[in-house]
Formats: sequence, C-alpha cells, structure tokens
Amino acid sequence: MYLRLSLLISRINLAKAQRIDSFKVMNTKVSVAFLNKLEKLGIIRGFEVEEDKLLVYMKYVEKRVPFIHIQLICKSSRGSSIRMRKLLKVMDRYGSSIFIISTGYGFLSHTECITLKCSGEIVARIDL
Repeated sequence: MYLRLSLLISRINLAKAQRIDSFKVMNTKVSVAFLNKLEKLGIIRGFEVEEDKLLVYMKYVEKRVPFIHIQLICKSSRGSSIRMRKLLKVMDRYGSSIFIISTGYGFLSHTECITLKCSGEIVARIDL
C-alpha cells in the first residue's frame, strides 16, 4: 500500500514543480481512494480511469496549485495508530496543514476524524 502511495505522492509533487496539467499512475484501489479524497479536498481537479491507468488532472488557480507540498508520513516499517489526544496535539503543531488518516471508514481528513470520533494511521500531510 505505501509503495503505491509514495509513487502517487511523488508524481503529484513533480507535476506541481513542472506545472504539468495531467499525468498517469497505476490503477489500484488505494490510489483511487486517495485521489478521491484529494479531489473532495480541492487539491486536484479530478481523475479518470483508463484501462489499467489513472489519468490525474492537476488543479491550477492563477497558475498556482492550492498546496505547497504533500508528504507521506507513514511507512511500512513504522505503522502505528494515532489516538485522538495525540491527533489534537499534532493539529495544533501544524496549524495550516491537512492530515489524511487511514481509518476503518477509508481515508479521512483530520477534521472528519474529529467529528466522527475515530482514529487511525496518519498517511499524508498536505501543507497549505
């Protein structure tokens, strides 16, 4: 799971740096779920399924993307769940960031986790 996500996140960051409108990644369930969450948050414009590939469209507003950097937090060697108290402390530390958390409900943002009162594993941090 984390290898595919790391490739996807690195492609998004490279597309941002090179100002590419669209790029292709492998079609997996995890990639589709992660891209769906990014689309709902307004980070990307959208994506299409083409046979065994996903075509991802970047979002540019006045020639700029709506984020600074996306960073993969979790790794296969250090996967651990985060509790609600620690999530609140992490939110205070990184005030202008959005955390994507893998839960039993799928990928959720940190604000959705607080409203649903669920915890999980922090997957990525999006710096705004």
